[in-house]
Amino acid sequence: MNYRHGLKRLMLVVALAGSAAVCTAAGLVAIPEQPQADEFSLPALDGSRHALSDFRGDYVLVNFWAGWCSPCIRELPSMQRTYTFMKGRNFEILAIHVGPETADMLALLKRFEISFPVLVDAELALSNWGVKGLPTSFLLDPEGRVIYKATGPVDWDEPAQRELLEQLLDGQSSVANNSPVSAAVL
Repeated sequence: MNYRHGLKRLMLVVALAGSAAVCTAAGLVAIPEQPQADEFSLPALDGSRHALSDFRGDYVLVNFWAGWCSPCIRELPSMQRTYTFMKGRNFEILAIHVGPETADMLALLKRFEISFPVLVDAELALSNWGVKGLPTSFLLDPEGRVIYKATGPVDWDEPAQRELLEQLLDGQSSVANNSPVSAAVL
């Protein structure tokens, strides 16, 4: 094996190891500092434009994903079920597709009957959000502060995830510690 071939194999192993770490995240982790989320305005698939500030007063789950990311795709159906379950309450999901819109991505959203807003960050303008891997989700409180974060896929159907969201919406919960809400892995 020559040096160049060995270096390529090493880079592949490192990349896969990093990818595996991102894909096995436990779930939502509390962010005690509760920083204010950076404002954005992005186009939606329907041609409208959404700013984060449009959703002040609601809990907002901001999910960064891509159509080529298999853990992101596995997460979408449970996000849709959670969105449907929480409909009519002060809860919103904003799925931000990282990269340009593609026909495959549109077909995927249609297949899963996604009804929450899907925004497109074609120019990767939201690099200031600190997303290190996909999917990454941020749960914001009604004032726009980041209160929870998940790096990697989350099973939004899991009772612990739903219970946390319901407690927040009912005003029964606050950010208590930095431990994951769930140990489930998709």
